[in-house]
Amino acid sequence: MPTTHSMPVRRSRTSPVAAKRILVYVQNKPFLGALLVKVPFLVELAGANPGARIELLSPVPDAALLKSLGLVHACTSFGNNHLRTLAHALAHFKRYDLAICMRPASQITTLYAHLSGKRTMGFLVPGGLPFRDTVAYDKSVYIAISYLKLLFRRESDDALRARVVPAFSRVFGDTASPDAGTNAVCLFPGAGQPFKRWPAPGFAGLVAGLGPAYRYHVIVGPDERSLAETIRENASVPCELHVGEDLRRIFALARAARLCIGNDCGPGHIGLMAGVPNLKLFPPGQDPAQWFFPRAGNMLIEGGRGGIGSIPVDRVLSAARAMLEGR
Repeated sequence: MPTTHSMPVRRSRTSPVAAKRILVYVQNKPFLGALLVKVPFLVELAGANPGARIELLSPVPDAALLKSLGLVHACTSFGNNHLRTLAHALAHFKRYDLAICMRPASQITTLYAHLSGKRTMGFLVPGGLPFRDTVAYDKSVYIAISYLKLLFRRESDDALRARVVPAFSRVFGDTASPDAGTNAVCLFPGAGQPFKRWPAPGFAGLVAGLGPAYRYHVIVGPDERSLAETIRENASVPCELHVGEDLRRIFALARAARLCIGNDCGPGHIGLMAGVPNLKLFPPGQDPAQWFFPRAGNMLIEGGRGGIGSIPVDRVLSAARAMLEGR
């Protein structure tokens, strides 16, 4: 079973004096996974600046999820309307103690940050204005760790990696679901794009191969019920379906699991940060270094030229058995 984590509050090494009002500019990616990888950064940002009012400004309204999770006090979205964003920056000229730019490739957003904040922080953007605290964006590491480097530039990747699971536990709860059953295995067969989905027959064959010794939870988004039902109908072993579950419920199920198996998808990111072993399936050429959490006990299988569907069931089954048996 997963262990219980405490969440120490540590000040940022780049922020010796806590800010009272902070504005964070975030990316224009609406995907659930792209929002969830910001959770550890926002948890640590709040811990480094006790009592601060933290506000988000995002091109996508989906970023409001981070407010609903209690991570920020306000979230504003102007879409990709740069005139409105510029007007906001001018109207709030130097009103924020700290303006942070989490966008690693937007020159115009570096300007907004400089207009908004007395102090600035962000990634090095070619052609953009440099920040007071500037960090090089590293595409070779898990993206949640890249974000944490904005706050903890002197810490090693291993030290930053150790912050991720406790941060998620603080937001989503640290209790494993008591009704998940013993020997629980969570499956995440969905994805926002078809080329990221390992075929449903693969998951069905995996469940059939592992057999009835485990209790299977098939976790998908609200529009993926038919996918989950296809797996259940063809698995020849009972499966429990979870369609469009609350994120905290998904985290509790994953915390109770002996193994999480799935694609690069939003719910799968919750499983990836639950502190249990994960087996992730990726299509080729999709930056697994940025989107796979290389924590001890996790494993990645990447598809070949034939795409994610080229990953054979036997290979996934063999890896899953080894992970479940602790080999």
